[in-house]
Amino acid sequence: MTAKNDRGIALITVLILLAAAMLVGIYAIYMTTKGLEITGGVRRYSNALEAAQAGVDLGVAEIEKSFVEGGDPSDQETDLGSYHVKVEIKRLFAAHVTGGAVEFAAGYEGLGKGSAGGGTAVYYRIISTARGPRSSRVQIEALYRKSINIHGG
Repeated sequence: MTAKNDRGIALITVLILLAAAMLVGIYAIYMTTKGLEITGGVRRYSNALEAAQAGVDLGVAEIEKSFVEGGDPSDQETDLGSYHVKVEIKRLFAAHVTGGAVEFAAGYEGLGKGSAGGGTAVYYRIISTARGPRSSRVQIEALYRKSINIHGG
């Protein structure tokens, strides 16, 4: 080969290397963008989860309030920042509870201290749904037991 034929090979080599470097750069930008989208999704999910957990706490407070004021607990809706939280409270059933934890075997110590003491437990299902930006949505379902007339425990 002569020097006359070798002149264009350096230009072609540089162009191929430049194209390869551009492809690597485009791929890096693409992966960074996807990583940011995933991170944003995780952040939105975490925030929605916290809002839904706050909704469960709101439901428990509503159940406790209904026992103090009388009546049935009502469903709740509230906005927590950019999240709308809807709390549904359903009474499931009531059951007799016998005994207590530490006082279980102390049968002769008076009312509520023995295994026959007991009281009633009312069970509720709390469904908390939080909706937020960019269609983020989390739903938590919790079972809550409200103990009534259990003495000494």
